[in-house]
Amino acid sequence: MCYDSGMLQAYLDHELKDSEREEIDRHLTGCAGCRKKLQQLMDNQQFTEQILLPYFGSQELNHQDKVWLNLQKTLGKKKGVLTMLRKYRTATAAAAVILAVSFSLSFAPVRALASDLLSIFRVNNFQTVSIDSNDLAQIQKTMRKGAGKVALGDLGHVDMRQSGANGGVTLAEAKESVDFPLLVPQSLTNGYTLKHIQRTAGTTLDFTLDTHKTNDVLKSFGATTLLPDSINGKTFTAAIPVVISASYVGPENQNLMLTQTRSPQLTAPSQDVDTIRDAILALPFLPDNLRKQLASVNDWQHTFIIPSFNGSSQTVTVDGSQGVYMSAPQGTNKESNSERNALLWQNNGVIYALAGNFTEEQGLGLANSLK
Repeated sequence: MCYDSGMLQAYLDHELKDSEREEIDRHLTGCAGCRKKLQQLMDNQQFTEQILLPYFGSQELNHQDKVWLNLQKTLGKKKGVLTMLRKYRTATAAAAVILAVSFSLSFAPVRALASDLLSIFRVNNFQTVSIDSNDLAQIQKTMRKGAGKVALGDLGHVDMRQSGANGGVTLAEAKESVDFPLLVPQSLTNGYTLKHIQRTAGTTLDFTLDTHKTNDVLKSFGATTLLPDSINGKTFTAAIPVVISASYVGPENQNLMLTQTRSPQLTAPSQDVDTIRDAILALPFLPDNLRKQLASVNDWQHTFIIPSFNGSSQTVTVDGSQGVYMSAPQGTNKESNSERNALLWQNNGVIYALAGNFTEEQGLGLANSLK
């Protein structure tokens, strides 16, 4: 019996019992198909981490000290927020940033339901905020002293549903999986060839907030601005559409990945959005520098916020649309083949992300060649 991608991903994430891992180890020894599937998952995961880790840590930190890993441990490994998002992560760091940051603060409301009781949020604009290793260290220190391991389930009730299947697909199958024209680069040179196309199934998460539990967590962090009882029991629905990621490889094993997806969408009680934002901005462990930047974001409800670690992100224009170019902080990824930069933008409700070893000019050239 072969294992599906979900079980193999759990194997990679160390979420299985020892007996289950041993069983998969034995199976992999004799199954070339599962070994190939596992290798594809490992390639995607490694590529994601190679982009994420430079933004969440510095070259002085070893692997176990990276901020991404520390935050994951702090929030809880089994059912924590980051772990739950990682289960449904895309194959590129840019898309992972979309999930992690969007669910934290910044979706763009595009319309209200007729009852005016709900708001629907989607990514519309982009803006970077500066953050450095000292800011991250301050956040980590406070969180360690606070509630410790916090699972999303500790803040309310969670229900997750997945539509479709994850796995490798053909270009034709990928086009059939989305409701927008799937674009491909027209200017790939230097021997780059298409290696693999990965489809990540759409996921819907319903989160019913328990303000009593959430306020207990906020208090453990020293917060005095708490959530009101009026939003207790309110349900927030996050929809993550199907994600298509195409991986290209160069003559010297350079990786280039293009990800395309509809904007993640959050449906929330409209009158509660500002209340939650105020509570987030009032968290005492937020460095003043970061708090001021977030509070001063113009039209915050239409803005997708991307962290710029030590000046590693900057706003650019892609085919007439606003986007962000993200480069690895200076001093990381010294080997040219391992450099991981990313270009992220949106157009007509579709989010695009390029990730690989390219300069800003090269990335913009690739992005503008998509057809």
